[in-house]
Amino acid sequence: MHTSTDVFVWGKEFETNVKKIDSDHRYLIELINSLGRKLSMVKVTIDDIDPIFKELVGYSRYHFAGEEAIMKNAGVDIRHIKEHVQAHKNFIEEVTSQYKSINIQNIQKSAKSLLDFLVQWLTFHILGIDKNLTAQIRLIESGYSPEDAFVEINGINHEQIDTLVKSFNGIFGVLMRYNDELLTLKKSLEDTVEQRTKELKEANLELEKVNKKLEHIAMTDQLTGLANRHKMLNELDNCWQNFKQNGIKFSFLMFDLDNFKIINDTFGHDAGDKILNIFSQALLHNVRTDDVVCRMGGDEFLIVCPNTDKNGAKIIADKIYQSIENLFVEFGKSGWHGSASIGVACVDETMSSKEDMIKKVDNAMYKAKQNGKNQIFIHDSN
Repeated sequence: MHTSTDVFVWGKEFETNVKKIDSDHRYLIELINSLGRKLSMVKVTIDDIDPIFKELVGYSRYHFAGEEAIMKNAGVDIRHIKEHVQAHKNFIEEVTSQYKSINIQNIQKSAKSLLDFLVQWLTFHILGIDKNLTAQIRLIESGYSPEDAFVEINGINHEQIDTLVKSFNGIFGVLMRYNDELLTLKKSLEDTVEQRTKELKEANLELEKVNKKLEHIAMTDQLTGLANRHKMLNELDNCWQNFKQNGIKFSFLMFDLDNFKIINDTFGHDAGDKILNIFSQALLHNVRTDDVVCRMGGDEFLIVCPNTDKNGAKIIADKIYQSIENLFVEFGKSGWHGSASIGVACVDETMSSKEDMIKKVDNAMYKAKQNGKNQIFIHDSN
């Protein structure tokens, strides 16, 4: 439980969903808040803060070692490991340097920059590189190679995420602000606490907005604006759990564009991108509100259809097939005639896992491709 004098307030936005890492982070935050409470006393000496600082550095080293072991055991890409380990090393060097430069004649003022650094660094580290790490670990656990997980998290979305994380400066300027009146005017404590509470609420609202933007970027294919593979896996988790607990069926529709490589090779990637965007719109215009249209990568698309049996999935597939057949994207004297191989699969008791579901619809799509392309093939568990 935090108090009104805490300079760093833990919230759900800081959770990585890795128990060991989250537990360590919460303890580091408590140490930072302990340091902040010491600095808010009317009189404070170096002896008051030295034990806390030493514990903070010692626990940071322990936490960093544990975090580095987790990333190595998970087989995370070496590029991320090097960057992460260097960030840990830089932190220890910087915080030690700042502590040595504290003016013992005016500890409260000179130590404020150290406290600000601790709050800001840990905030950016958790929301940035630590969440990046745990996202990669989850992808690796779901079947990605370390290299593909690194590219998925740090690829096309990286620059936008980095820009948003940097924008946190203004938000956390409020969270890190020290109330000088607290040191000299104890009688105004109630007014001060009320003001701090208001500022913290406003800052947390802003933080929530930024986190929603981050989540949207992490779940969106940047070329087409559709949901990406990450979003699809989340939807699959929800549908699979609903099927296992409540018996509610769901279906997958997988699409692979026919003759797409020829267009790419002949007219270039801009032409290919144009086709992908037009095809994406055709999918979006022919699905229901609850259906989730995803671009899996390249020219492969997938639609998650919650609460949908095989017959319902076939109706949707037929509707989309007719729409695709009417597409023609012109390039000079030639062009791409709408054509896609479509696989359909509905979950049933013969499927042992979520991965099995993906495999079945993938196989159905390849059957459509092998049977001559531009057709629908429906998986039959019998």
